[in-house]
Amino acid sequence: MSDSDHAKVAQEAIDQVDKFKTGDGPDHGNLACMWACRHVVYFAANVWITKSDGTATFYDVFKEAV
Repeated sequence: MSDSDHAKVAQEAIDQVDKFKTGDGPDHGNLACMWACRHVVYFAANVWITKSDGTATFYDVFKEAV
């Protein structure tokens, strides 16, 4: 994973503030933390992270995917 990958994801997260809504996620957004992270990474890097359901392992799976 490169610094530019990190930068893309960070910038996408910033860009999605007040735009991306989690209400379509699990339990109408109440359980949408990882759901939202997956979408932000997908928007930025065109990679779906589906092997992780928690933040503790999400980064490791992302590193493998890019």
